[in-house]
Amino acid sequence: MIFLPSIMLFDVRDWVVVVTGSAIEIINPLADILSRSGAHVYVCQPFLSDNDVPGEGQCPGQTYINMEETSKASIANAVRMVETREKHINLLINVNSGDTISQGKRASWDSFFNRPSSHHADPVSQQTSEVEDWDRVFGTNISSSYFIASAFGPLLRNGAESYGTGCVINISRPGKPLVVGGYALPTLYGSRLGQPSVSDTALQQLNNLLATELNLPTRNRIRVNAIVLRQPAVTSCAVAQSVMSCATNSFIHGATVSLE
Repeated sequence: MIFLPSIMLFDVRDWVVVVTGSAIEIINPLADILSRSGAHVYVCQPFLSDNDVPGEGQCPGQTYINMEETSKASIANAVRMVETREKHINLLINVNSGDTISQGKRASWDSFFNRPSSHHADPVSQQTSEVEDWDRVFGTNISSSYFIASAFGPLLRNGAESYGTGCVINISRPGKPLVVGGYALPTLYGSRLGQPSVSDTALQQLNNLLATELNLPTRNRIRVNAIVLRQPAVTSCAVAQSVMSCATNSFIHGATVSLE
């Protein structure tokens, strides 16, 4: 029996990885760990302008691309920029943030149900505003994840054909913690205090859809998995370990990994 060295079990050397999203507190450490492990990482996230995009020399092994995740044109432009440099990608990571829309990042639907009610607000205008917010959040959290996976699909299939690896990982962050008496309650998985948010549940269903769509009986199948962060305090190392495990093990497909 031949035993592989431990480094070969989670080997991402010479991989081409694309990370999308706007949760920099997760994306930046994850991209740094992957690049230090030998992968070349393309970080696609929104910037105020192209002048704000970090240069090649600032982050070795990483290339930053200005991409607005809610815009199909911006997504297509990011794909073209990657295609000019790479013939394939091995791993696509979509990071879904639980922040509110007022912060300009991916939003959590929970915020719409926790708003303080106003007895003097106009019901019609309030309902219209909530519908617009709902559409905006749905487009950011769910639709963009689907469009990004579809847009990078050809490059992922090229990676599966050349290296036998083509994988999509959707990372979902928790929504706002419940607040009672001015204190945030701890998140307890499986209890009423820590029930998954609507956004988490929808993203997991999308993950199941992508796992079926992208893994149809073809020559070059793409595996799809999800990682759900149940606690805001989950470390970047734990996230990176879960990402590498799901990405490098060909038998993990359609799985949802919960990190407490």
